[in-house]
Amino acid sequence: MSDKPVRVAAIGYGNRSRKYLQYVEEYPDQVQLAAVVDSNPLRLHEAQKKFGLDDQYCFSSIDDFFAQPLPIDGVVIGTPDHLHYGPCMAALDMGYRVLLEKPVSQTLEECEQILLRSEERQIPVTVCYVLRYHPYFKKLKSILARGDLGRLISINHTVNVGIDRTTHSYVRGLWNNSNTSTPIMLAKCCHDIDLINWYSGSRPKRVFSSGSLTWFHGKNAPKDSARRCCDCPCEESCPFSAIDLYLRRGEWTKNFTVPNGMTLHDVLWEEMRHGPYGRCVYHCDNNVADHQILSMEMENGVLVNLTMNCFTLNDGRLIELKCAFGEIVANEHSIIVTNFKTQKSEVHDFDSTNQPSLHVTADIGTMKEFIASFNHTCDEDIPSLQSAIDSHKTCFATEESRLTGRAIEL
Repeated sequence: MSDKPVRVAAIGYGNRSRKYLQYVEEYPDQVQLAAVVDSNPLRLHEAQKKFGLDDQYCFSSIDDFFAQPLPIDGVVIGTPDHLHYGPCMAALDMGYRVLLEKPVSQTLEECEQILLRSEERQIPVTVCYVLRYHPYFKKLKSILARGDLGRLISINHTVNVGIDRTTHSYVRGLWNNSNTSTPIMLAKCCHDIDLINWYSGSRPKRVFSSGSLTWFHGKNAPKDSARRCCDCPCEESCPFSAIDLYLRRGEWTKNFTVPNGMTLHDVLWEEMRHGPYGRCVYHCDNNVADHQILSMEMENGVLVNLTMNCFTLNDGRLIELKCAFGEIVANEHSIIVTNFKTQKSEVHDFDSTNQPSLHVTADIGTMKEFIASFNHTCDEDIPSLQSAIDSHKTCFATEESRLTGRAIEL
């Protein structure tokens, strides 16, 4: 094992990269941020100042970053989805290990090209399926592995997206249109498909999905509604008001960059008047489904129902694992394991572990395992690039099934 810290570069210094780089701040003896790339000068300056980087290691262009080799070991790619493929391929060609935010890419063809290049270069790509690294989800896996509940028979998996996240990300935001991003099943639920594959120890053989964009379109707009919440007479009574979400409640505001001389309040009002996040939810360019159901038959016979609910107050997951000799019910606060023979239950409390968010622990765990992989000491349960692409393949097939009304054989 090397005594020197691993040197990484961050390509994209947005919300996701910042989460992973918290590990750099906490464990500078293990990892150092050696370079950063971001097209936003404010974010680039913030990263430079925070991590004490010289100008020569701060890049506003991805092409400039890859123009010549740097003294680094790996890269953390946290760019928008359409900028995953190019930087990942370039990093592999430069010999850098990659921590890649999901999805791997926006098309299955590009995903498979990344896999092929990774295998050719014999350089690992770690996909940020962060839930695999969280003690709560790892506990579920370990309970199944004990064997006392017998064979896994079926899985009921519910993803409550939450109405605030839905309007922010999938109606007004970056993942609202599958023509420019990805279907919502890939953008939001590829995590969940990966967990299902992991728990069942198998892959889907057949998928069938139904769902649609039912509510967030022009036909449901109130009669007097305007195209922007700041101009709308219905704003105060609307449950989807952008002014209420961002200004009154102050939710989902961390990703708005505040220039020098301005306040967050100034930035948000400018967004309300001119930006995408100030638009009426009934007058956006969104086309992704706002509710969806997926049924899967796994290769080993396990049957799966996955429900994605956007119309919920809070987000979270409910997982029910039905086994031959018992059942497991997990709601992100606790895991309840019931044995049919004894008719007794064991309860594992995760209420404090999962606060304030599952992502807090999972993101740090993801970066920890990525750094450990440089010394070949990582957890054997971390998802391989192949397994990540298997889940992506299922997501693309799910969208095909939703649009055609047919079951898709995999």
